[in-house]
Amino acid sequence: MNTKQALLLAAGSANRLLPLTKELPKSLLPLNGKSILENALIHLSASGVESMKIVVGHCGQRIRDRFGDAFLGMRLEYIENPIYQTTNSMYSLHLGLQGMAGALWVLEGDVAFEGKVLHFAHPADISWFIDSQATHMDGAFLRADFSGVVNSLRIIRPPEKAGQGDLKSIGILHLSPAAVPMVRQWLSLGLEKQQHNLYYDLILADHLKERLISAVDIQGSRWYEIDTAADLRTAQELFR
Repeated sequence: MNTKQALLLAAGSANRLLPLTKELPKSLLPLNGKSILENALIHLSASGVESMKIVVGHCGQRIRDRFGDAFLGMRLEYIENPIYQTTNSMYSLHLGLQGMAGALWVLEGDVAFEGKVLHFAHPADISWFIDSQATHMDGAFLRADFSGVVNSLRIIRPPEKAGQGDLKSIGILHLSPAAVPMVRQWLSLGLEKQQHNLYYDLILADHLKERLISAVDIQGSRWYEIDTAADLRTAQELFR
């Protein structure tokens, strides 16, 4: 059964992309005639998603003005992160998951990807999409055991510090109906510990011993995480 709802995190200031993001959210940066966000919306709609929440912050009104309440038949709802300048993705995820139930996609708003990425099987409660062939980007890297269960996570910069067995997160998760309230609880615990300014990756990493998170390897399918102007140029060439 197709997953019919999604949550996309697009609140950040994207300071590493200045001046391109001075008056524009990163997710609206152009990628060969379409924005990063439009690319995601097109593929989500094609995969069967019917409703989507977008957590906005920096220049969030620009996203509302561009897409309104619906796009390609998907209902769009916007959640404001009013303290995006002093929080990180864990807080945006916390806001976005409020009131949600049922299976859903979670996507970071700076990831360009091809549609087939959303068609890989995701049997675990928390399926964390990774690319075992990506060695040129920094960020969250996971390790998994022989059965695919994730057993460690590190934020690695620069990418040359990653070793054999480190698997690059592509910024896409799939949550089962059972996982949604569970992740919501983990985030609430993080907030109690004053972890507002952490990546959500690190909140989930605190619960790896529960063996509920599995890696889904997209095996070199086209995608790119866009953090800098050089990343944007590379992504434009990749998806040309």
